[in-house]
Amino acid sequence: AESYADAVIQSGSFLLIDENLTAAYGTNVTSENVFTFLSLPNDRAANNLFDRFSLNSNNVQLSLSDSFWELISGESNDLRLTILHEDFGTARACHKYDNRDMNIPYIRLPEMYLIRAESRANNGNLDGGLADLNRIRQRAGLSPTDYADKNDLLEIIFKDRSLELSMEGDYFHNLKRLKRPIGGYPWEEAQYKLVFFIPETEIILNPNLVQNDLW
Repeated sequence: AESYADAVIQSGSFLLIDENLTAAYGTNVTSENVFTFLSLPNDRAANNLFDRFSLNSNNVQLSLSDSFWELISGESNDLRLTILHEDFGTARACHKYDNRDMNIPYIRLPEMYLIRAESRANNGNLDGGLADLNRIRQRAGLSPTDYADKNDLLEIIFKDRSLELSMEGDYFHNLKRLKRPIGGYPWEEAQYKLVFFIPETEIILNPNLVQNDLW
């Protein structure tokens, strides 16, 4: 993971946006967009996201949960929090999808830095991981942070990734990848709720199917 993320970062094809954190969620493909779903005049890629997330929509449905808000709101001066999110007390909004005509950023350069940071930390290069983390924090208007040990650094990276990629379809899959509690269930219980049992009748009809390991 470190080498692949490093290849993207070092390619020179992409640059972090420091001045305007909302730019990646607009109608232009920015320098930090690694992979983007383009919106066309007759096919608005972000239409459903706008309807469910934007306060400008008549159908807004989604609010950040209490537990997720507690996780990402640790530093109130974080520009990713103050610019791209809003707390109304009874509900919390994400402003990433306020433009119905926006292109949808699927992979952004900050994720590459956070992947490299986590990989470096796991491989024992704690200072290298911290440097990547602090580069993303700097972009968000925060001072450099430090760590007590490897586990502490990995936890800080996890929280930062949760905020950086908030409501971009990453958090749930990241919990699965790290085998963390999901929906109030410890991983040992949650994993059975995330992998479905393949009915025996389907396996009989298609011998190429193999039952999921958990079952």
